[in-house]
Amino acid sequence: MGADSNLHVLDAGVVRPSDILPAHSLPFTFFDVRWLRRPPVQRLFLYRLEHHHHHTVQQLILGLKASLSKALTLFYPLAGHVRLAPNTNRYELFYQPGDGVAFTVAEYDTDVDDLARSSDGEPVQVASLAPLVPTLPNGRAVLALQATGLLGGRGLALGVTMHHSAGDGASSTHFLHTWAAVCNGAVEMPPPPVIDRTLIADPRGLYDIYCKEMPTDDGEIELVTSSVSSVPDDQLVATFTLPQELLSGIKDTLARDAARHAAPPLRCSSMLAAYSFIWSCYCRAQQEQNQTKTTYFLFAVDHRARLKPPVPATYFGNCINPAVAAARHDELAAAGTGGLFTAFMAIASALEEEVGERSHERWDGCIERARGAMKAGAMFVVGSPRFRVYDINFGFGRPAKVVAVSAAKTGTMPMADAPNGVAGIETQCLKPKLCFICKSPSHQVDVCPVRKRPHQVAKYIGSVATGLGVYHLDVAGLGQNAIGTLKNVVVVYVEVGELSKEGLAKEFFDIYKTTRPWQIRQLDDWSFLVKFPPPISVVQGVVTASGNFVWEDGLDHSSVIPMEDQDKEVTRFLFTEMQASIEDLDADLVQVTIDQEDNGCNDLTTELDDFGADLPKDIMPEYEKPDDASMFKDFQKITQPGVN
Repeated sequence: MGADSNLHVLDAGVVRPSDILPAHSLPFTFFDVRWLRRPPVQRLFLYRLEHHHHHTVQQLILGLKASLSKALTLFYPLAGHVRLAPNTNRYELFYQPGDGVAFTVAEYDTDVDDLARSSDGEPVQVASLAPLVPTLPNGRAVLALQATGLLGGRGLALGVTMHHSAGDGASSTHFLHTWAAVCNGAVEMPPPPVIDRTLIADPRGLYDIYCKEMPTDDGEIELVTSSVSSVPDDQLVATFTLPQELLSGIKDTLARDAARHAAPPLRCSSMLAAYSFIWSCYCRAQQEQNQTKTTYFLFAVDHRARLKPPVPATYFGNCINPAVAAARHDELAAAGTGGLFTAFMAIASALEEEVGERSHERWDGCIERARGAMKAGAMFVVGSPRFRVYDINFGFGRPAKVVAVSAAKTGTMPMADAPNGVAGIETQCLKPKLCFICKSPSHQVDVCPVRKRPHQVAKYIGSVATGLGVYHLDVAGLGQNAIGTLKNVVVVYVEVGELSKEGLAKEFFDIYKTTRPWQIRQLDDWSFLVKFPPPISVVQGVVTASGNFVWEDGLDHSSVIPMEDQDKEVTRFLFTEMQASIEDLDADLVQVTIDQEDNGCNDLTTELDDFGADLPKDIMPEYEKPDDASMFKDFQKITQPGVN
């Protein structure tokens, strides 16, 4: 559990199975043992408690504990710990009477709405979510839980940390669905788990192959207790929903492309369509120098129904293998539908290899293949909409948001069912906190080399300033026609201090002494889209500048506060382009916004909102709804010179 001054731990206890159970050992199979060195899976379920008061949150938590005790009677291995079986080199899950699951109760001084952002693509800092999921206690425990009341009693966060060696996603969510059903008093309970490791045969000795580099001394092995973060704490994470209409359109497009290539009819599920779409978008968004390099895509395949003989769907444990797809970067990033079709064919081929008649003969090398792909920078997709995480209802409603916190820390991309009962697939991706001057994730603005270079005073071209302070936009040589509908519009960045949309409007009223309405839309926590009201023009209001604007060239300008003046809090305004481009997948598909400079973490399906769409009409009488299509064309001309 990450340290955070807003988190207050109220209780740290243990919940044990409600029935007295005998000691039991559950041997690891080759599917299980490969996960011993891996970090646990951490999920966060955020619930809104619209009709509950603060004092009832503790009652809800008491209900969670009581129902957990009953659920653990069925899933008793989760109350145990990993050990080497006595006098062997074989690992097992061992439960004995008195064992239980660590259960933390806490309060968090953050509102549920700040964590469970409802709109697609609205980012949240990973650091604000990390304190809400627990770490595994020492002693090789495989499950830890944390229930956290959120600010004002308006929300409840349930953090679940489970070590992958105990079970895969199907097993862990089977446990959560059972726990929720007990808690909400469901009439029909999920089927009980099948806890029988003898169902997994190992004629090829895969356990020993996978375990050959593992230590055999019981004192040398300790489970990783938390997701090892390979990204900074200020990393942003956002979720996106791929609606069923989009997935159906992708499948139709792939079918037409297959016909054009004289390929056999495709068997394309919604998951394969989503995989193909995400992989091709990811490659388009990357700025890869070696366009012909091989790019890899990893995804998990459940083998419960594919083993011979098959094992029950409710088998408790691990029963998944990684499939590895490979294709050239330039072919995946091809314009139009070419990249999408390349991605699908590579993924379909990898799936066929993994589930084919003789696929088990390749399993002895699966770890090496996956490790090699990851070293090459593979995209790794985890999870499945089949787990129905948004149906996990403990009696106080469905989750408002489910976040795979471990995926946010390690950079993998989870897939889940869509929230609110919507048909579709939800995915999650990271957005690095970039230097807003040069967009680099490797440093922040104070050490930016672009900022340190000398810059000319800004000059006015059409409706856009270029030169001073405009580090992402090159409009040199572009005429007025290239600017189009971006009349008197700028993007304002708040570099120092905090400023709300209302505060920014007040600043502008004070600076320009005008009573005309300012059309302002907040883009994120530190940038705003601003349309100057007539008669003030951008060239008048920005290039000539007011005393509250701080130039970034370090030169001496009249009526400008010097950068070295630290006696008063200064809000600096920089201007940048709107980063947007359109990839037209097919005439029948919706247009998809691809952020060409987002390092693979692009907004997959977001559209530009209208300026001031959320402002009252009476304070923006002159607002005219822009033509989104023409605006996107203008942005494309600006961000990609030469595009018609």
